[in-house]
Amino acid sequence: MLSMAFAFGGIGPWEIFSATLTTVIILASMSAIGLYCSSAFRRSVHATAVSYAVVAISVVTTIVFFVRLQLYESAHSQVAHAGDTWYHIPLNIRAPMYVNPFFFLTASFAPPKQLYPAWITCACVFIAIGALAVALTLRNLRRSGEL
Repeated sequence: MLSMAFAFGGIGPWEIFSATLTTVIILASMSAIGLYCSSAFRRSVHATAVSYAVVAISVVTTIVFFVRLQLYESAHSQVAHAGDTWYHIPLNIRAPMYVNPFFFLTASFAPPKQLYPAWITCACVFIAIGALAVALTLRNLRRSGEL
């Protein structure tokens, strides 16, 4: 699909590269979560269900928290925030979105000069989540004697 959009002139090489890199990072961290669940549960059915639940919770709860915090902030703020950009939203309100895979993928479509705060932060968060899941998986495997 990305190649078709590139062939018809819809996007450039940078967008293909950043979307592919973002997808690989998300895939690696979600796979690491799945490996952790497989090492924590005896049955693969349970591991699969819990890993799917973790991904669904990371998507749904981050959106709910963000919307709720944003509504709370706008209800208690004296200044109108119409037309504000993402970076005018306080960090404590936008922080849950850095764990959302869809936000991370959306942030990858920013121009290269604007990638720093959102995309780099999301990349670091997802890499840290993946590394933590791998470390916990190795710990579980050592405890069970399988490693």
